[in-house]
Amino acid sequence: MWYYDNFAKVRGDVSVGWAISKFTTTVYANYVGSTPNYLAYTGRSYDYVHSSGAKAGKWGSYTTYNMSLNYQAQDDLTLSLMVNNVFNKMPEGQRYNYPGNESTPFNDGFYSVYGRQISAQVKYDF
Repeated sequence: MWYYDNFAKVRGDVSVGWAISKFTTTVYANYVGSTPNYLAYTGRSYDYVHSSGAKAGKWGSYTTYNMSLNYQAQDDLTLSLMVNNVFNKMPEGQRYNYPGNESTPFNDGFYSVYGRQISAQVKYDF
């Protein structure tokens, strides 16, 4: 019996950090390998074709990059800027991936639909 789950077989995270004087920065890379689409998962075959004509297949691999920058203004005061999904990479879309009224046309456990997110933080220790 052929069985294939909808999880990526390869996932990876790597980060590189620097510290110069009162500044620290980190760059993060997040990789998700290819995953079967909904029809391949439920039909248990990449040859499966739904009655609507939609075909089973794979989502391509997906890499996003995040960055953080911190500045130690004083011994008890840190200013931070964080950017998630620096290049605003969005998940690949397949309109006919899901037959009927299913939720999302991609595995939202691996792919974020939020795009780039920017946040700032002021931390004061007392």
